[in-house]
Amino acid sequence: MWHRFYGTATIKEINLTSPGISFGIDKIAGTITNPVVLSALSTGINEAGGNSFNFIVYPNPFSKQTKISYFIQTDSHVVLTITDSFGKEVVTLVDDRQTAGEYDYTFEAGNLASGIYFCNLKTDTNIETKKLILMNE
Repeated sequence: MWHRFYGTATIKEINLTSPGISFGIDKIAGTITNPVVLSALSTGINEAGGNSFNFIVYPNPFSKQTKISYFIQTDSHVVLTITDSFGKEVVTLVDDRQTAGEYDYTFEAGNLASGIYFCNLKTDTNIETKKLILMNE
């Protein structure tokens, strides 16, 4: 599957190809001066199994703390971080080798300001990110 797009950085048309990722339009179709924004609709990963983390953050939105749960199918080095909306790391919850299985962690928001944060889960072979919404009372 391929698509042809205009690249603003190169100022020419580019071909976007990927056998494993399908793209869809997030906004109404645009022009060269007002381009279409694309997002990945699927990544070719079998969500019922295969490379799935079963990565869950609950509750979300949250006020003081939220529970982060995930499952890894094989032993792997795991890095679990929380970043702010600018990509600055707020806390590292895990940076260690873990055996296959289920894991649960509690993220305590402490004195963080209300806003959007991201929970990033990385293993030797996969990366997944969840958006967190912190709403202080």
